[in-house]
Amino acid sequence: MRTTEKPASDARSVEKDYERLMLHFWYCGLIAVMIVVFVVTDRWTDKGDFTAYLSNAATMTSLLLGVVAIFYSFISNDGMSRSLGSIHTVTEEVRQVRSDIERFAQQTRSSTETAAENNELVKAASIEMSGTKRSLDETLEALSSQNDILKNLAESFPGRMDQLENKFEDVSKSMDKPSTQQGDTVSQPVIGDDVVERFLKRAPLRWNLLILACVLSEEKKRPLDVSKLCTVIEWNAPFGFRGFLGCMAAIQLCAIEQTNRRDGIYTINSIHRKLKERSKDVFIEFVNEYYVNDPDNRENWMKKLAALEALYV
Repeated sequence: MRTTEKPASDARSVEKDYERLMLHFWYCGLIAVMIVVFVVTDRWTDKGDFTAYLSNAATMTSLLLGVVAIFYSFISNDGMSRSLGSIHTVTEEVRQVRSDIERFAQQTRSSTETAAENNELVKAASIEMSGTKRSLDETLEALSSQNDILKNLAESFPGRMDQLENKFEDVSKSMDKPSTQQGDTVSQPVIGDDVVERFLKRAPLRWNLLILACVLSEEKKRPLDVSKLCTVIEWNAPFGFRGFLGCMAAIQLCAIEQTNRRDGIYTINSIHRKLKERSKDVFIEFVNEYYVNDPDNRENWMKKLAALEALYV
């Protein structure tokens, strides 16, 4: 604490000493001026030319002061013009800065408005995405439940197919016995021709090919091989074909006999007269009408028909 207070006290004492010396200088100078004036007055007042000397000295002093004033005015005016130029330059710069500030303020306002619009768009997009996410979650839940159902069906499908195959085989066996005993009695039409016509037109194309295969098998007296038929039609569904044959036999559209149960080979003993007459024509009419604008598919089905006929050449 002592080391820090000592320099401060020394500075104050030096400042007081300086003020005291300046005071002594001023009053000593004043006393010296008064002495000089007194001496000059005492020595030169009695001379006759004192007033002339005094007026000349005053005139010279006035001239000297006037010259000094002129030079000072020149110097001050030059400095003033420079100051005015600087003020003008500063004014232009201030005006330019003001324009820049206004432009920046406008850009800031535009950016603020754009940011507000973008915020609204982002908010709307977030709401839409939330709705889409909820819809997607619901869809995924529905798909999950459907997958579970399909999984259960797939697990039970083989057993059901075995049951269906056994039922079709039982129907075939039951139909074979009366057909072998009665011979061609089924050839007498039990179902009307109009019903058979509707049956042909409503059956899918693959079933129409199966019906035509039955007609060709009965006409050519050759067995109907379901596996070869699947290869020609390009549809691997032998159990479906066997079931369809069993249904045709059940409604007395044909009389069949299963000669090879394992390979699916049948003998067609008789078939409805209307099926013989219209099966091929109905197939060709349907293909030409349905695929009129699709020549590739029409040609594909006609090739299958030709391949089927080639089996019984």
